[in-house]
Amino acid sequence: MQKNLADGLEQAYSLNNEIRILDENLPEPAASFDVQEFSDQGIIFDEDGVVVTAFPVNHGELIKPAVGYRIDYAGVSVVISGDTTYDERLAEIARGTDLLIHEVLAFGDDVLQQVPTAEQIAAHHTTPEEAGQIFRLASPKLAAYTHLVTRGVTIEEIITRTRTQYDGPLISGEDMMSFSITRDGVQVNPQ
Repeated sequence: MQKNLADGLEQAYSLNNEIRILDENLPEPAASFDVQEFSDQGIIFDEDGVVVTAFPVNHGELIKPAVGYRIDYAGVSVVISGDTTYDERLAEIARGTDLLIHEVLAFGDDVLQQVPTAEQIAAHHTTPEEAGQIFRLASPKLAAYTHLVTRGVTIEEIITRTRTQYDGPLISGEDMMSFSITRDGVQVNPQ
């Protein structure tokens, strides 16, 4: 996140944050950002054994920077795609990772016909079939969908479409879902 964006959000929500801090006894840091800007790909955080590496992804010709992240700690790893189209660089960075969290977009045919910008929006994201190809190339212990855009299709349809390219472990993320990752595997912790 860029510092100027974070500053703008803090300003826009300042009254809301003040109320929540007083009314809900939230600590002030819970309503603020600690932005660490970076301008290059590569290691952007390395502390206490946690290494975060940023890498470029393709979110469209005009949408730059666009990055994904790989987090490594104690012999386990997570890769987060960020917003991206099909990008084999992501599969290479994620090869053999424990958990690959990837965005997906799927529109029903009626949406493509009714929403004038649907094709332009879709061109900036990954289809279920393309994500399946990335998952197949990367071979993660678990693939998980996030940032699901599902206009006119169901999650089940997205999974079915993904399965045309990938038959490994796959789930659809849900709000507040978490994961426990050990050298023995990945455990899904529903909310």
